[in-house]
Amino acid sequence: MNNIFCIVFLVILSSCNTRDKERWDDEKQYWSPLMNAIYDNNTEEFIGLINQNADVNFISKGENTNWELTALDVSLFMNNDIAVEKLLATGKVINLNDYMIRAASENNARSVQLLIDHGADPNKTLENGYNALMSASSFGSIEVLECLLKNKANPNLHRSIDEMTPLKCAKINGDSGKISLLINYGAKK
Repeated sequence: MNNIFCIVFLVILSSCNTRDKERWDDEKQYWSPLMNAIYDNNTEEFIGLINQNADVNFISKGENTNWELTALDVSLFMNNDIAVEKLLATGKVINLNDYMIRAASENNARSVQLLIDHGADPNKTLENGYNALMSASSFGSIEVLECLLKNKANPNLHRSIDEMTPLKCAKINGDSGKISLLINYGAKK
């Protein structure tokens, strides 16, 4: 009896935790066919749509979430390198720099490298100074961090609001591998 009570309690507790959280993929009904094909990992369909000149910059704006997504966003979230490569190969994706921070947090060095190869700047910052290297130091993999550093990402850029640096982000997370890598690439202690 106690086991059943515990299970019911845990189910109720877990539903409370996720009930009001907004997921990036909650409102797929507002997505383009290209975005849905990428999400479903339907390679043949999304390549066909790209070849038929589907709008690669279509921005989906859900009614109940704050997410504004494009096909490249979906590709990055899904870690779909084929879709990232095909979208970038069109030469039509605008504002490549806007995708660097998201790509850096998704643990996919290949996507980061593809963005850089197509012209994204690894040192581009948000207005407050936050950048892809900070994102990788906080949320990304060491492979993503190394990819950015090898492509001349500056380890000493800082946020204007609090002087946070990629090294400080790695220290907060206690990631000794990232800390060492950043120092090896010239991060100031």
